[in-house]
Amino acid sequence: MGGPGRRGVACPDEQGLPDHETFSRADIADAMRAFDAAGEVRYTALRGGALAGGASMRLAEGVAQLGGAATAPAHRRRGVHTALLAARLTEAAAAGCDLAVVTTQPGSKSQHNVQRHGFVLLYTRAILTKQPRHMR
Repeated sequence: MGGPGRRGVACPDEQGLPDHETFSRADIADAMRAFDAAGEVRYTALRGGALAGGASMRLAEGVAQLGGAATAPAHRRRGVHTALLAARLTEAAAAGCDLAVVTTQPGSKSQHNVQRHGFVLLYTRAILTKQPRHMR
Protein backbone atom coordinates (compact mmCIF):
# COMPACT_ATOMS: atom_id res chain seq x y z
CA MET A 1 0.00 0.00 0.00
CA GLY A 2 2.66 2.49 -0.97
CA GLY A 3 3.08 4.71 -3.96
CA PRO A 4 1.58 8.04 -4.93
CA GLY A 5 -2.02 7.07 -4.27
CA ARG A 6 -1.27 6.33 -0.63
CA ARG A 7 0.99 9.40 -0.33
CA GLY A 8 -1.75 11.51 -1.94
CA VAL A 9 -4.42 10.20 0.40
CA ALA A 10 -2.14 10.47 3.42
CA CYS A 11 -1.49 14.15 2.58
CA PRO A 12 -4.88 15.49 1.50
CA ASP A 13 -5.15 18.78 -0.31
CA GLU A 14 -5.85 21.53 2.20
CA GLN A 15 -8.30 23.34 -0.07
CA GLY A 16 -11.94 22.80 0.84
CA LEU A 17 -13.38 21.30 3.98
CA PRO A 18 -11.12 19.08 6.09
CA ASP A 19 -11.72 15.35 6.17
CA HIS A 20 -12.18 14.07 9.72
CA GLU A 21 -12.49 10.38 8.87
CA THR A 22 -9.65 8.01 9.64
CA PHE A 23 -9.27 4.36 8.76
CA SER A 24 -6.84 1.72 9.98
CA ARG A 25 -4.48 -0.01 7.54
CA ALA A 26 -6.46 -3.23 8.10
CA ASP A 27 -9.74 -1.49 7.19
CA ILE A 28 -8.17 -0.06 4.04
CA ALA A 29 -6.77 -3.47 3.07
CA ASP A 30 -10.22 -5.04 3.61
CA ALA A 31 -11.82 -2.34 1.45
CA MET A 32 -9.24 -2.88 -1.31
CA ARG A 33 -10.01 -6.61 -1.36
CA ALA A 34 -13.74 -5.85 -1.57
CA PHE A 35 -13.15 -3.40 -4.42
CA ASP A 36 -11.10 -6.01 -6.29
CA ALA A 37 -13.89 -8.57 -5.84
CA ALA A 38 -16.40 -6.03 -7.20
CA GLY A 39 -14.37 -5.56 -10.39
CA GLU A 40 -12.70 -2.24 -9.63
CA VAL A 41 -9.96 -1.25 -12.09
CA ARG A 42 -7.00 0.81 -10.92
CA TYR A 43 -5.18 3.49 -12.90
CA THR A 44 -1.77 5.09 -12.44
CA ALA A 45 -0.44 8.35 -13.81
CA LEU A 46 3.18 9.07 -14.67
CA ARG A 47 4.65 12.55 -14.83
CA GLY A 48 8.20 13.00 -16.06
CA GLY A 49 8.71 9.25 -15.68
CA ALA A 50 7.70 9.31 -12.00
CA LEU A 51 4.60 7.73 -10.54
CA ALA A 52 2.44 10.80 -9.81
CA GLY A 53 -1.06 9.60 -9.01
CA GLY A 54 -3.62 6.88 -9.00
CA ALA A 55 -7.35 6.37 -9.32
CA SER A 56 -9.96 3.65 -9.68
CA MET A 57 -13.20 2.94 -11.50
CA ARG A 58 -15.94 0.34 -11.30
CA LEU A 59 -18.47 -0.21 -14.09
CA ALA A 60 -21.89 -1.70 -13.40
CA GLU A 61 -25.14 -1.55 -15.37
CA GLY A 62 -24.18 1.52 -17.41
CA VAL A 63 -22.81 3.46 -14.43
CA ALA A 64 -19.16 4.37 -13.96
CA GLN A 65 -18.25 4.80 -10.31
CA LEU A 66 -15.06 6.88 -10.18
CA GLY A 67 -13.14 6.61 -6.95
CA GLY A 68 -9.84 6.57 -5.20
CA ALA A 69 -8.22 9.47 -7.08
CA ALA A 70 -5.13 10.85 -5.41
CA THR A 71 -2.12 12.82 -6.58
CA ALA A 72 1.23 12.77 -4.78
CA PRO A 73 1.87 16.22 -3.27
CA ALA A 74 4.93 16.92 -5.46
CA HIS A 75 2.80 16.49 -8.59
CA ARG A 76 -0.28 18.51 -7.66
CA ARG A 77 -1.50 21.37 -9.85
CA ARG A 78 0.09 19.72 -12.91
CA GLY A 79 -2.96 18.07 -14.53
CA VAL A 80 -2.54 14.58 -13.01
CA HIS A 81 -6.05 14.43 -11.53
CA THR A 82 -7.53 15.80 -14.76
CA ALA A 83 -5.68 13.20 -16.86
CA LEU A 84 -6.90 10.36 -14.62
CA LEU A 85 -10.45 11.71 -14.82
CA ALA A 86 -10.34 12.01 -18.62
CA ALA A 87 -8.93 8.48 -19.07
CA ARG A 88 -11.63 6.94 -16.90
CA LEU A 89 -14.45 8.86 -18.57
CA THR A 90 -13.17 7.82 -22.02
CA GLU A 91 -13.08 4.15 -20.98
CA ALA A 92 -16.51 4.40 -19.34
CA ALA A 93 -18.04 5.85 -22.51
CA ALA A 94 -16.37 3.17 -24.65
CA ALA A 95 -17.88 0.54 -22.31
CA GLY A 96 -21.37 1.98 -22.89
CA CYS A 97 -21.82 3.83 -19.61
CA ASP A 98 -24.24 6.74 -19.78
CA LEU A 99 -23.77 7.93 -16.19
CA ALA A 100 -20.68 8.59 -14.07
CA VAL A 101 -20.59 9.33 -10.34
CA VAL A 102 -17.76 10.60 -8.16
CA THR A 103 -17.40 11.64 -4.52
CA THR A 104 -15.16 14.55 -3.52
CA GLN A 105 -14.44 16.65 -0.46
CA PRO A 106 -16.67 19.76 -0.58
CA GLY A 107 -14.82 22.79 -1.94
CA SER A 108 -11.73 20.77 -2.93
CA LYS A 109 -9.69 21.00 -6.12
CA SER A 110 -11.12 17.58 -6.96
CA GLN A 111 -14.65 18.99 -6.79
CA HIS A 112 -13.66 21.91 -9.01
CA ASN A 113 -11.96 19.57 -11.51
CA VAL A 114 -14.90 17.21 -11.88
CA GLN A 115 -17.36 20.10 -12.19
CA ARG A 116 -15.21 21.56 -14.99
CA HIS A 117 -15.67 18.19 -16.74
CA GLY A 118 -19.48 18.41 -16.58
CA PHE A 119 -20.31 16.79 -13.24
CA VAL A 120 -23.06 18.50 -11.26
CA LEU A 121 -23.58 18.44 -7.53
CA LEU A 122 -26.11 15.80 -6.47
CA TYR A 123 -25.91 16.30 -2.70
CA THR A 124 -23.54 17.22 0.11
CA ARG A 125 -22.88 15.14 3.18
CA ALA A 126 -22.81 16.71 6.62
CA ILE A 127 -20.61 15.18 9.29
CA LEU A 128 -21.63 16.56 12.66
CA THR A 129 -19.59 16.45 15.85
CA LYS A 130 -20.29 17.61 19.36
CA GLN A 131 -17.62 18.93 21.66
CA PRO A 132 -17.62 17.81 25.28
CA ARG A 133 -19.05 20.49 27.56
CA HIS A 134 -15.66 21.39 29.02
CA MET A 135 -14.29 22.28 25.56
CA ARG A 136 -16.87 24.99 24.78
